[in-house]
Amino acid sequence: MDKDTDTNEIIPCIVDIIPTTDVNNIKYIDLFCGIGGFHQAIQNIIPTASCVFASDIDENARKTYEANYKIRPNGDIKTMIFLFLFYISIILSNLAR
Repeated sequence: MDKDTDTNEIIPCIVDIIPTTDVNNIKYIDLFCGIGGFHQAIQNIIPTASCVFASDIDENARKTYEANYKIRPNGDIKTMIFLFLFYISIILSNLAR
């Protein structure tokens, strides 16, 4: 576990959460998914997890992601409404753009 340096609050990381989670029922969304680096990592850590939504603005990245994972990512996330957020376990996001 990590600690927030400002509040001294304990922040669990995925390695801490997995042992207490029903890993057979993990659903996640992959935001700003690119070609699927986070998707691959989560599948390596939790093979039974299922991606229920992916999104990336780049058309070529979406095509590659779909070829790799058989999930067609949606386009620009700013145009979407997320009504299913309460039904997922993990949100993956890469904000490095």
